[in-house]
Amino acid sequence: PGNQKGKNQLSQEEERQRMDLYQRGLSDAEIERRLGIGKGTMHHWRERRKLPANRSVGRPRKEEEK
Repeated sequence: PGNQKGKNQLSQEEERQRMDLYQRGLSDAEIERRLGIGKGTMHHWRERRKLPANRSVGRPRKEEEK
């Protein structure tokens, strides 16, 4: 379920799956694992759509630790 080599566009279903998981707040890595797509694929997908990263739940960022 990912972009095949040499293919520049995702199917409507692949696009919908990625957007759905992104809108649910999953991190790039979580989406990549669920969809079985390569590391960095979601980062590239988001960047092309000018979307910010969803933050993984876990250790707070430095500015939040204060």
